[in-house]
Amino acid sequence: KSIMSAVYDEDIEIPCWHDGVRGKKILHIGDTESWRYRYYRKLRDIVKPDVIIHTGDMADEVKAGRMTETRAEYEFKITEMCRILRESGAEIIIVPGNNDIEEIISRLIPEAKIVHTSTKLSLDGVECRVGHEVFKMTFDTGWSFYGHGYTGDEWDPSMNKEGGELRFNACTGPVICSLSERKYYQFSLENVK
Repeated sequence: KSIMSAVYDEDIEIPCWHDGVRGKKILHIGDTESWRYRYYRKLRDIVKPDVIIHTGDMADEVKAGRMTETRAEYEFKITEMCRILRESGAEIIIVPGNNDIEEIISRLIPEAKIVHTSTKLSLDGVECRVGHEVFKMTFDTGWSFYGHGYTGDEWDPSMNKEGGELRFNACTGPVICSLSERKYYQFSLENVK
């Protein structure tokens, strides 16, 4: 068994409301380093999302989009992430990041819906925007999901307020949410090895 498919056995704090969601349960992840894949697998198994949005850089430490010599390593690593996504049974939406290769993603997980930065989606009757780089996003919906890092991101998670605009940067940590019920919970990656 590879280290990437091994079981993550630490506790993950999950909000009690996640089992009672009446609409679609959405899990947002992105900028996923391969050494944390075990964590994402366990999170997926606990949350049981209806939709998973991956906002790019599926093996974040491998810069395959910029360094062609790393493509074999990239494909090897994201094969496991694609398995994690596929085995969820959820609808999969992927925004390729600057370190991704869209053709490889499409081949490894053809059932995924591949979209590009600042795509507007309707999920559970609610409009949201998804993207990779924050500086390429349009913020004209109540919900926005992106990643890539913190450069140029003027939004802080503490700015997400009840009744206001909600923005989630995957670099801050995964998010589980119900758009139609306006509930969300952001996980911390601080202690995930």
